[in-house]
Amino acid sequence: MASDTTFKNPIGHKSDTYPRNLAVRAIGETDSPTEVFVTDPAHGSKFLGAQLPKGKFDTTWSGEYYEKQADVFFLHRKAKKGTVKIIFRYLTPNQDTLVDG
Repeated sequence: MASDTTFKNPIGHKSDTYPRNLAVRAIGETDSPTEVFVTDPAHGSKFLGAQLPKGKFDTTWSGEYYEKQADVFFLHRKAKKGTVKIIFRYLTPNQDTLVDG
């Protein structure tokens, strides 16, 4: 828990069309607030972020994303203990799961 982590998204493909609908779900428990957000690795910009509270959480957020690659970044801040599970999904326009990552 004592380090920031980037989860590389290996699903993107050059022939894909954009924008994409994405959903990120964070499940876990930590001893201090943390943050999860999607980044564009080519530009380092933050998108679709969420602040996760101290204690137990299970939260999902979604939105549109316009780049060909999306990485999910976990920022531990001051958290020393805990567990976090991140689920990254591409969605259809109807918000149905297209691909899990």
